[in-house]
Amino acid sequence: MICPGRHFAISVVLTALFAVLNYMGAALYGHTDGITTIKPFGGVALAMILIFGRGWRAPVLMAGLAGGIAAKLFVEADLFEAFAIPCLTTAVLFATDRLCQRLIGQEIDFRAWRQLVCFIAIAAMVGAISGFAYAFEQHLWKPLKLSSDWQAWAISITLSYVIFTPLLIVVIGYWLVVIVGGADPDGDGDGGEGGGFLGFLDGKRPDI
Repeated sequence: MICPGRHFAISVVLTALFAVLNYMGAALYGHTDGITTIKPFGGVALAMILIFGRGWRAPVLMAGLAGGIAAKLFVEADLFEAFAIPCLTTAVLFATDRLCQRLIGQEIDFRAWRQLVCFIAIAAMVGAISGFAYAFEQHLWKPLKLSSDWQAWAISITLSYVIFTPLLIVVIGYWLVVIVGGADPDGDGDGGEGGGFLGFLDGKRPDI
């Protein structure tokens, strides 16, 4: 078990990281006058859950929510939106992770094209469905705006997961395999007890 002091430090670091990532997404959206931009938080957060294990799901979700609210309060004057949007992005993260766990498995091997295609389909579906909630929250009484808002949200959410999650896992996995040399800790050639692309992380995942 992680000691309370270290657990608190990890929570603070995660919250700060996600606040920066959420701020980047919000700032880019504002500077481009609402043109679709990638929201890096979701993809990075999901990659962390997949890399370190789903025991990190709750801390990542809570830190993501807190960081998102902090970032929104920094750039938004609207108090309702400062809480509503982070809640929605956190719900999207949770839904994407749960669907991946149920439909793909405990671990995702992005080198397997079937798993990659399934992951992309899940991200696109969750992005599309959650886009309606975002669009109605933004312009409930302006139907002509609903389509553009839905598109902006759905595309940016989908791109966040499709780009950042596989990229981070592949890069970190390559670093662990090539630089650290931890691809097969038990020396039996199966990539670790858990198998799959992240099997070599078994036994090295932080306990949180």
